[in-house]
Amino acid sequence: ILHEDSVPWKDIMVNGWALDPKGKKMSKSMGNVIAPQKIIGKYCADALRYWATTVSLGEDTPFQEKEMIAGQKFLTKLHNIARFVAGHAEKAKTNKTDPKKLHPTDKWVLSRLNSVKKTATEALDNYDFGKAIHTVRNFVWLEFADFYLEEVKYRVYSEDDDSADTARMVLQTVVWECLIMLTPFVPHTTEEIGHEYFPKQLKHKSMHHVPWPSVDKKMIDSKAEKTGELMNTIISAIRKGKSENSVSMNAPVKEVAVFSTQKTDITLLKTAEEEIKHTMQVNTLTLETGTTPRKKNAAENPYSEAGLGLQVAINL
Repeated sequence: ILHEDSVPWKDIMVNGWALDPKGKKMSKSMGNVIAPQKIIGKYCADALRYWATTVSLGEDTPFQEKEMIAGQKFLTKLHNIARFVAGHAEKAKTNKTDPKKLHPTDKWVLSRLNSVKKTATEALDNYDFGKAIHTVRNFVWLEFADFYLEEVKYRVYSEDDDSADTARMVLQTVVWECLIMLTPFVPHTTEEIGHEYFPKQLKHKSMHHVPWPSVDKKMIDSKAEKTGELMNTIISAIRKGKSENSVSMNAPVKEVAVFSTQKTDITLLKTAEEEIKHTMQVNTLTLETGTTPRKKNAAENPYSEAGLGLQVAINL
């Protein structure tokens, strides 16, 4: 200001301190300084960066080595996801996604992707980097990897070219745009993945030169997101049933009965019926609505609460 008679910046972001594991300020005199070089050598630079960016803006944060392990696990997960997706995307006979050929689960994940882009962009515009990376990380791991990837495996391996190619292109779109959004936080990992698995999409010397993904508001669909949420709730209930009975996730299920007092929810689920059956190897899926569930359902087992007002009965 003194030299140029002008304000050199419009905004200043002040972050908190990195504290020792007991929550005390690091000091050489106290002998509690944790050298970042040792942490990087033991784990990796991106694991440390991941920890540093998951904190809330302005808050002091104790260093916990378990967070390095969590960060490294996420980076490994991201690498494995990218390898799987790239391997199938290269088999596609098209490089575009036809909106008319999208399945309910495709519409759900693309809607969620654009919702995530919107939230992450707004968070970074407000310097809330912790919210931005949490939003993208949770979507990648808890929604995309845990559900969408499993829901489309039967399609990418199928002989139905249209269905397989649509799934492959949606997989690629989601992973690629998530890589771009993660680049400010874990650049070494996304740089390696971009060059190794997605050179055709990269088209730049570095991931840092790739434009930030824009939000396609037309793809944000509350109905599609509700359908996906209901579908994933049922899949979770079936997974739980298999796990509690020590049954393989790939094992076939004789019958699953689903009940809801909300007729609109059952109507939405009927559009995703085939997805649920293929994902969990269900032979027969019965969807019912009414004021109260029947005492004897198609699965011939008691209903249990699954969440979102859904009751599920499983006959393994």
